[in-house]
Amino acid sequence: MTRQNRRRLTVVGGAVLLAAVGALGHTQENHATTPNAPDIALKAYRMRMEGKVDEAKQALAKELAKKPKNAAAWLELARLEFQKSGTTRELDSAQTAIEQAIRVAPDNPVYHRWAGRIAVYNAILNSKDQPKFKEQFKKATTAAEKAVMIDPDDHKARMTLVALYGNNPPDLGGDQLRAKSHVEALEGRSPVDGAVARCEFSLKNEPEKKLALWTDLAKKLGEDPRVHENLAREYAWDGNVEKATVHADKVLTLAPTRGQILLDLGRAFALKKELEPAEQFARRYLALDPPAPLSLRAWAQMDLGRIQQMAGNNEASAESLRKAKQLDPYCWFTMSPPPQQLFEAP
Repeated sequence: MTRQNRRRLTVVGGAVLLAAVGALGHTQENHATTPNAPDIALKAYRMRMEGKVDEAKQALAKELAKKPKNAAAWLELARLEFQKSGTTRELDSAQTAIEQAIRVAPDNPVYHRWAGRIAVYNAILNSKDQPKFKEQFKKATTAAEKAVMIDPDDHKARMTLVALYGNNPPDLGGDQLRAKSHVEALEGRSPVDGAVARCEFSLKNEPEKKLALWTDLAKKLGEDPRVHENLAREYAWDGNVEKATVHADKVLTLAPTRGQILLDLGRAFALKKELEPAEQFARRYLALDPPAPLSLRAWAQMDLGRIQQMAGNNEASAESLRKAKQLDPYCWFTMSPPPQQLFEAP
């Protein structure tokens, strides 16, 4: 695989799932992973949120040894292994768990959507191994297509397909016609999600047109926080701190739980080497009340350390990195944070 193709995949993975730098992580979705989740799945999730990842895994393993047909527990185990992968750098265990959930409940689109997410990340981890990369790419598209077949209104799965089909060449599984069909399906179902898909597919290299699209939508849907999220990101990439801040503040006014926009903006300004606003947004995220999920706070603390290192403040950087590891031993030492969906309750 060429360096250019590996770079393309990394961009796709970030756009689809990382939810920090890509708007595709912020489509409308029913956040429940499964209706009436058994107590053990919810208990394990709460343990994860408290940083007790290993204890949660033990509880799930004990439950599944007794009740191997508990699909919700298999899903929570898959999410747990996914969370750990930022440090362990392996996703085969997460993939095994989600495949078990699908065997138990093959008609649940949520499980197929998660299988697609996991396969995208597994492809990224194996991007130097072309046969395994292609295998994981195929798994990702097959799983997302299955989710859409079961539930045509699964916008997250459609977004995965837009990014995978639209951002990769044919020899790596790309398919412009299929990408276009999913963009048009989203546009017919949701003006906001349709706009996100259109920006990812045909406007990704046209920032002025993207900004115009979101500005127009704000006139019609000014109370939708996702519109302001996308405006904030576009202004950040344009280097406009003032307008990015205005729209981020609007997001938090409309939907106080959508604080991840602050991570998005911090990362955008850091990549543009505008370190003062990058640090300000990272610190705002860390100061959220109520606080963000522990693993995301750890990533933000780590990102703050990177920003401080870029600014030449090595002592502060080392302290920030120490705090990140202390917050979460499985902290993702990656350019983008773990997907927000990992921290939504079952």
